[in-house]
Amino acid sequence: MVGLTKNGVKVPYISLDSFVNQEMFAAAKQELLTSTDTEFIGYNSDDWQDESFQARQATAFPLTTAFIATFHANQFSYNIRLENEVCNVLLHQDLSPFPCAPSNDLIPHYKKALWYQNDSKDSIKKLRISESNGISLDHDTWLKSEYPDTYDYEVKRAYKLHMVISDTKAFYIYDNVDDTLYDVTSSISVFNARDFHDTRFESSGISIQFPMNPYELSNEIMNYLEV
Repeated sequence: MVGLTKNGVKVPYISLDSFVNQEMFAAAKQELLTSTDTEFIGYNSDDWQDESFQARQATAFPLTTAFIATFHANQFSYNIRLENEVCNVLLHQDLSPFPCAPSNDLIPHYKKALWYQNDSKDSIKKLRISESNGISLDHDTWLKSEYPDTYDYEVKRAYKLHMVISDTKAFYIYDNVDDTLYDVTSSISVFNARDFHDTRFESSGISIQFPMNPYELSNEIMNYLEV
């Protein structure tokens, strides 16, 4: 796990719940969870950062846009993700040293199998078909060898803001070196996009993703994240 650093300690994620305006968050959740707008909720194309799309989205969801703006120095793009019971989000990482699809190296229906494992330890390694791709790579060690002079920057530039809107959506970070799953218990958090992440079995609902750039967050949050 590459992880994040807080107070000199490596952690899987950092909660930003203390920065949440609860009244604005409740209004945003109500706006999103009661909406039937199919243009923006669950939009899957890769052009969601287009200015005209974002302008229409801000008009359609003014309360959500206002809440998101409390975390950012300037208004920025966001994408409303929708996952249903089919579990369309699979184990992946957003940044890797080479193209890989780790979910392809896991048994079919691995989420259900993970949920029903007989022992008390969640283990992705037990569900592997092969050891052939990035899920076996120690990305933190790779970063240290590849970027010895800029390692700290390489780690921190991949910090990613994540918002869970639906109470039914369960998200976790996977340490593929220690074979440990860390459930994210915060509604608003930051994790390292170089780390593998996934949703739990039968997880469903809305979350919001953003472009990866922690240096565009508010100064107060950047100081808290130590970036």
